[in-house]
Amino acid sequence: MVNQDFNKEIYIKKKWEEENILYYLHFLNDYAVRQIEINHLGEYTFLSDDKPIKGDSILYDQKLSDLEIDKLDYIGEEEFNKVWKLHND
Repeated sequence: MVNQDFNKEIYIKKKWEEENILYYLHFLNDYAVRQIEINHLGEYTFLSDDKPIKGDSILYDQKLSDLEIDKLDYIGEEEFNKVWKLHND
């Protein structure tokens, strides 16, 4: 039997009101591999599996299945990559 979840990529856009931060998360096989944080000042922080820490920010280290997400939180690869490429210099 073939595992259909192999190399499954999921993209999430989620606002955490208590921190007033908008997160974009790219998951590969249930684990975050890239993350964008946009704070209330419009400042961007980019994290990835090869650069998981920047200042006070840390790449999400829990499984996707541990995250409380709504149907509307799912986005496409194109939307994620547009933000990643446009603001990540």
